[in-house]
Amino acid sequence: MVKKWTGDLKKEMRGIDRDMRKIEREEMKVKMELKKEAKAGNKKACTTLAKALLRSQKTREKMLTTKTQINSVALQLKTQYASMKVAKAMNTSAKIMTGMNSLIQTKQISQVSQAMAKEMMKAGIIDEMVQEAFEDEELEDEAEEEVNKVLYEITAGQLGAIGDLKGKSLNQQEEKEDTVKDDEFEAMKAKLEAL
Repeated sequence: MVKKWTGDLKKEMRGIDRDMRKIEREEMKVKMELKKEAKAGNKKACTTLAKALLRSQKTREKMLTTKTQINSVALQLKTQYASMKVAKAMNTSAKIMTGMNSLIQTKQISQVSQAMAKEMMKAGIIDEMVQEAFEDEELEDEAEEEVNKVLYEITAGQLGAIGDLKGKSLNQQEEKEDTVKDDEFEAMKAKLEAL
C-alpha cells in the first residue's frame, strides 16, 4: 500500500517537473517576444509581456514548493512505514520473550542450581577427607622412621637386625593395609558415582 502511494506521489512530482519545463520554455518565448517588442518600441505590449513573465515565474515557484511538499509527504510515508515495521518487530520480539519466559521456569532452575551446589559441596568435603587421610598416612610413615632411627642410635645398631625383620613384617602389614585402603577408596568412589 505504501509503495503504491509513494509511486503515485513520485508520478505527480514527475508531472510537476514536466509542467515546470513547459513553463520555462514558454518564458523563453515570452522573453524573446519582449525583446522583439522593445526593439519595435511597443511599450504597452512590453508591459503586458513582463506581467505575464512575472506570473509564470511565480507559478513555477509555487510548483516547485508543491513538488517539495509532495516529496516531504513521500518521505514521511516511508518513515511511518519503517516505524510500523519496527513496532511490529518489537511486538513479535515481546511475544517471543514472553514465550521464552514461560518455557524457562525460574523455580526449577534455582532448585537445580541448589542441588548442584550441594553435590559440589559434598564432593569438596569428600575430597578434603581423602586428602587428610593421605596426609595422616604420610605422618605415620615419617614418625615410624624417626622411631627406628632413635632405636638404632640408642642400641648402637643391636636392634638393627630386629628392625629389619620387623621392617619385613611391617612391609607385609603395610601392603595389607594398602589393599584394605584401596578397597575402601574404591567403595567410596562407587558411592560418589552413585550420587
